[in-house]
Amino acid sequence: MRLRQLFIVGIFFFVTHAVWAQGFSFGVKTGIDLVRISAHLNSSDRLGHPDPAIGFNINAIIEYRMANKFGVTMEPGYIRKGYSKALSHSGDADNVVKLNYLQVPILLDYHVTEKLAISIGPEIGFSLSDSYFRRKKVDLSAVLGVNYRLAEHFEAGLKIGSAITPSYQAKPTSTLTYTEYNQYAQVSIAYRF
Repeated sequence: MRLRQLFIVGIFFFVTHAVWAQGFSFGVKTGIDLVRISAHLNSSDRLGHPDPAIGFNINAIIEYRMANKFGVTMEPGYIRKGYSKALSHSGDADNVVKLNYLQVPILLDYHVTEKLAISIGPEIGFSLSDSYFRRKKVDLSAVLGVNYRLAEHFEAGLKIGSAITPSYQAKPTSTLTYTEYNQYAQVSIAYRF
């Protein structure tokens, strides 16, 4: 039994070393998000945006850096999206709608310099709660971001995401369709191992 455990630990260290040697890097990141929805009545009538809310995110970072200036990054993690809405017509009280998601952005990175990278790609989000609002379980977004290395292990980032698929859709009448799309702007700090 002990020999098997040592063998498994040895294989783990060998695979980890091989992965690191092949251009992979890992890390964690967290940030503050300004989140909101874009509301539409029928597909062409934009109703506007309820007030934004403050959210946050916690993500892992898995990056494969190619020999040239390109790389691919996956950042699976948690994000709280949502928005603020008035509870009464007088606007006296605000209610924050909190939408919890497991997000998985898969981004193509272009390293402008050794410290500066631009990222673009899709993000798939899986709703973790929200059955009360009857939101859709899967949310597909387009993401654009910029990362800047501050020190050997630290980097700061800005990212915006806008849903391509609706997070909520209702049909109050046979001729009207109300649709919401998640959007966010994110400021983050990351630690690379």
